This record gives sequence, structure tokens and C-alpha cells, in this order.
Amino acid sequence: MFQRQEKQKAFDLLEQSGLLNSLTKELKWFINGLKGLWFTDKGDDMNLEMTPKQVADLGKIWGNAFLSSLSVEELLEHYDRQKILSQFKPQERLTGLEPQDILTQFKPQERLAGLEPQELDELQEYLKKREPKN
Repeated sequence: MFQRQEKQKAFDLLEQSGLLNSLTKELKWFINGLKGLWFTDKGDDMNLEMTPKQVADLGKIWGNAFLSSLSVEELLEHYDRQKILSQFKPQERLTGLEPQDILTQFKPQERLAGLEPQELDELQEYLKKREPKN
């Protein structure tokens, strides 16, 4: 029992120190695998031989199982929304939006940025046609 308490203290210290955030995902999987093995009901009595890779794989499985049980809202609590959006191509981010919903986010001069002179001429012609005739 003393060994179990010492192990728990070590894991608690690791989590409180913030060191887990700087570890590679593979090392996190390994630590989660160890934690899962050691803190099962029979964890202290287990005479199980596993390679470090097997322990890491087990940690990954448990981590994936946990993550898949979370709602989208719970997942978003742990990540910066801008970082998530940066993982998508602009076309993927805009899917489902209407052009007017997008364009209203920009000033008129920003909307025209990047247009070729010919496109600007065409736009001018279009606007002339729309002007009310007195």
C-alpha cells in the first residue's frame, strides 16, 4: 500500500508541476499507460510483463477512449479556438457560410483588395448600370 501512495504522489507532482504539457504525446501515452496499470484494483499485485511500447500503446488506447467520450464543448474547453481553426484550410472554415455573412466582416476597401484592374473596371460598369436613372 505504501508503494501505491508513493506512486500516486509522484503522478500528482508530475501533473501539478505542469511538466506533462511539455512532454511528447508518446511519453504522455506511456505515463498514462503506467498510471492505468498501477492503479487498477490489482495494480500492486500484478506480475505482468509489458514492454515500454505496450504500456504506451495501452495509454494511447485509454486516452483515445476518454477523448471520444467527451462532448465537443468539453473538448473545446481544453483548446484555443484559433489554434483549432488554424488546422483547417480557408475553404473548410467557410463551408456553410453565405457570402454576405463573410463579406460583412470586411471594410469595403478590404473586400476589393486583390482584384485585378479588369475586375475593378467590370465592377464599375456593373455599378453604373445599377444607378437609378433620373
